[in-house]
Amino acid sequence: ISHLKALEKANEEYKKYVQNTLSPVELAYLETINKAISIEPDNPYIVDTRGEVYEYMGRYDEALAEYNKALSMFGKDDPKAAIDESNMHIARVKAKMN
Repeated sequence: ISHLKALEKANEEYKKYVQNTLSPVELAYLETINKAISIEPDNPYIVDTRGEVYEYMGRYDEALAEYNKALSMFGKDDPKAAIDESNMHIARVKAKMN
C-alpha cells in the first residue's frame, strides 16, 4: 500500500508540473489527443497526431517516438500518402533536433 501511495503522490506531482509548464492550449491539445488514444490506441493516425502535438510543443524526442510508433502501426492497406506523411514528420523533427 505504501508503494501505491507513493505512486499516487508522484502522479499528482507530475500533473502539477505539467500544468505549470504547459500553456493552457498545449495542455488542452495533449489532454484531447491522449483521450483519443485511450479510445483508439491502435490508430496510427491518432498516434501520429500526438507526435504533431509534441513537435508543436518542442518536445522533439517524444514527437519522434510517436511518429516512429505510428509508422510501425500502418498496415499494407493504409494509404501510401499517410505513410509518406509520417516519414516527412520524422525527417522534419530530425532536422529540428540537429
